[in-house]
Amino acid sequence: MRRIIQAVVVAATLLAALSAGWLVSLASVAGAQGEAAPAGPTATPGPAYWYYLPLVANLARDSSQPITVTRPFRPNAWQAESAGLDYAAVVQGTAWLVTYDQGVPAVGQSATAGDRMYRGNKTFLFFDTSAIPAHATVLSATLTAANCRKVAGVPFTVEFYPTDAPLPPAPADWLNYGGPAVGALPSAQCGVWNAPLTATVTLDPGSIVRGGLTAYALTTDRLAAGFAPDWGTADKLIFDCYADDALVVRYVVPPQ
Repeated sequence: MRRIIQAVVVAATLLAALSAGWLVSLASVAGAQGEAAPAGPTATPGPAYWYYLPLVANLARDSSQPITVTRPFRPNAWQAESAGLDYAAVVQGTAWLVTYDQGVPAVGQSATAGDRMYRGNKTFLFFDTSAIPAHATVLSATLTAANCRKVAGVPFTVEFYPTDAPLPPAPADWLNYGGPAVGALPSAQCGVWNAPLTATVTLDPGSIVRGGLTAYALTTDRLAAGFAPDWGTADKLIFDCYADDALVVRYVVPPQ
C-alpha cells in the first residue's frame, strides 16, 4: 500500500512539473502552417523547481529515509524611513516616519547639509517559508543581496534581526526587533554606486520559521548605536530585490 501511495505522489509531482514548464510541448513547437513538430530534448528544470528533484527521487525509492531539500525563497521588501532635524528622534523613530513597499531598499543613515536633515533607513525582508514542514530540521540559510552598493563613507555593518513585524509593517515597527543578530553584512563586501556587487549573508538556521513567515529587520551598527553621520555624508547601502535576491534554505525532512 505504501508503494502505491508513493507512486501516486511521484506521478502528481511530475504532472505539476510538466504544468510548470519543465518539458517542451510538441504542440507548441509546431509552426503556423501546421508543420510537424521536430523531436527535441526536454527542457532543463529551472532553479525555481530544483527542490522537486530530491523529493521525486526519494519517493521513487523509499520514503523511510530522510529527505534533504535545498530551496530558494524570494523576498518581499519594505522600507522604513525616519527623518528630522533632531538626530536622537530619528534614531528612536519619534521623528517623521513612514514605511512603504520598496524593491530596492536602503539600510543606514545620512545627514543632508542643505536642509540640515538627518535620515535613517531600515529594511524589512519577508519570506514565505510555509512550504518548509514544521517537523523539518533546517541545516543552513544563506541570503544573496544582488546589486549591493554602498554610499561612500565610514565603514559600517548591516545587522539582521528576527522580527515579529506584520506584513506589511507599520511605522510603529521601527524598533520591532531584538535579541542577538542572526546575520551580518559588512559594507566592505559591497560594491560602490557605479560598480555594484552581489553579497552573501550567512543567517542563523534557527531564524527560519518552518511552516510560516520568516521576517528580518535590517539596521546598521552605527544607526543602532546612535553614531550620527557628519553633515554631507552617509553610511548606508542599497540592494536590489528585483534582481536575483533569494534566501536559500537547506533542510531535512524526516521519514514519514
